[in-house]
Amino acid sequence: MSKEQFDEEKKRQLTDLTYHAFNRESCEEALSRFKDGVSNIVKDNEGKIILVVTHGTILNLFFASLLNIGIDGLNELWKKTDFCAYGIVEGNTVKKDII
Repeated sequence: MSKEQFDEEKKRQLTDLTYHAFNRESCEEALSRFKDGVSNIVKDNEGKIILVVTHGTILNLFFASLLNIGIDGLNELWKKTDFCAYGIVEGNTVKKDII
């Protein structure tokens, strides 16, 4: 897949969160699964500092949901996210954004 094809595919995924790219789960489904996983990890490790590592798409979806960034802002967030981006969340509050 060329860079242009990848960019178009990513734009489609982040514009239609119900779209099943490559016959896999949608962004909507992936975000729900990720949030459930993070909730379980936090619940099982109360009071501890936790590091969760994931790929950029889910990272963008997760932070967009925490920051109430709508679908229109999601592509812009994606474009501004650097390689090896990270954020810090305390409770449900973003302490450091990924961009």
